[in-house]
Amino acid sequence: MTMVVEALSALRNECVPLVSFGVGPLAALGRIEGASRFSEFLSRSIYRLASRVINLHSKTVFWEKFHVTLREPLYLLSQSSRFGLRELTTLSLAFHISLT
Repeated sequence: MTMVVEALSALRNECVPLVSFGVGPLAALGRIEGASRFSEFLSRSIYRLASRVINLHSKTVFWEKFHVTLREPLYLLSQSSRFGLRELTTLSLAFHISLT
């Protein structure tokens, strides 16, 4: 939960008026910097699978219908260039996704 609190604090300091939690559509994944080719491949594969299983597009349709958000890049910052089980677990908790 600390990750979410820190992100909200940083956004408040930047005077961001609206925050929407959620994952963007596959097309918004974009560049992955600072990770190995394998980590990038794994990240894209997991994201592609999650977008099918969770049906991420339905959230995008809602956002577009009610003009909830602007289309902006999606960023994920990590202190480490390694993305392992701990980071995956943290993200699943942040987005309320059950891995079981």
